Amino acid sequence: MEALRFTAQLRRKRIFWASLIAPLVALLLLVLATLVTPLLSIDKIVVQGTNRLKPVSIQNALESQLGSPLTLVSAEGIAKSLQTFSLIESISVIAQPPHTLVVRVREREPICIVEISGQRFLFDPAGVQIGVASNQDRLPLVQIYGNPKTSSQFSRAMDVVLALPVSLLPKVESIQAKTKDDVRLRLRGASHQQIIWGDGSKGALKSKVLAAMLRHLRGDGALTVDVSSPTAPVVRYGNY
Repeated sequence: MEALRFTAQLRRKRIFWASLIAPLVALLLLVLATLVTPLLSIDKIVVQGTNRLKPVSIQNALESQLGSPLTLVSAEGIAKSLQTFSLIESISVIAQPPHTLVVRVREREPICIVEISGQRFLFDPAGVQIGVASNQDRLPLVQIYGNPKTSSQFSRAMDVVLALPVSLLPKVESIQAKTKDDVRLRLRGASHQQIIWGDGSKGALKSKVLAAMLRHLRGDGALTVDVSSPTAPVVRYGNY
């Protein structure tokens, strides 16, 4: 009887360990299959979200990924392959088994215009050049000297642009950041109405105060709106 009990216990142990090991072996075999066989290899790359960039250009840059297992693709590796595309702000990578890799691109969006050597170019908030500006681009002209990426004037102007109400941005003709405490905006129109913004502090409050004031001011004639002290804004009519 003792021998039978020992044999039964041994059999149960074997069954227990087999039940644990078998799934692990199966999983290991599946992983190995995806790495060394065409089971989940990439044979199609789909690019989404492009506007200024051509999808085929991105697909060509990722051609080396064809044939690679989907399980080994990383967003970091894809981003490294696309680092020469300055218009790409960010990407996301989605694996669609069995053979498709989807790359979603977020392009940089222009937010202002900068004139360089007599020609106007579109720039994003980080100072990256997007393309040549046209007459249809109703974005503010940022008046600076030098490279937008390294210009403190450009950085101060962007603080203001990003704080402005979205509805007001197309109405701004130009922004000039003379010093860190003296940022000024001019609105479009024959009268070139001016906004004195001051420094970069309290941007959200200045934006709300400015939007409220412009709703109640007449749209024609020269005037200056001073929100440099947003708790005590000032409106002056005439040329100042």
